[in-house]
Amino acid sequence: MTFKKSAANHSLAYLLALLNSHVARWFFPQVSAPFRGGFRSANKQFLALLPFRLIDFSVAAERAEHDELVGLVEKCLAARGENCGAWEAEINARVARLYHLTPDEIKLVEESAKK
Repeated sequence: MTFKKSAANHSLAYLLALLNSHVARWFFPQVSAPFRGGFRSANKQFLALLPFRLIDFSVAAERAEHDELVGLVEKCLAARGENCGAWEAEINARVARLYHLTPDEIKLVEESAKK
């Protein structure tokens, strides 16, 4: 995955939020190659297709959204994934807003995540 210079300020926890979100879990099977057993190829050619939402750090609201997502991810990491359901739900909602998903698109993504 090639990042532009402007991606340098993004926290790895922010990237983790995007990659582990329901949005990415819905999108990735749409662009990756299936293997036997339902597994997906996660090599560079497919990972590069995932849309990385760049934050404009000169906009206070976007910088705040980045920092709040990072904070939620860090809480989950510190808790080692235990009892993180509410934080994960908040992360998924925030990522959906970052990508400007409509209510119908959010419903589709959430229903897909339940499978």
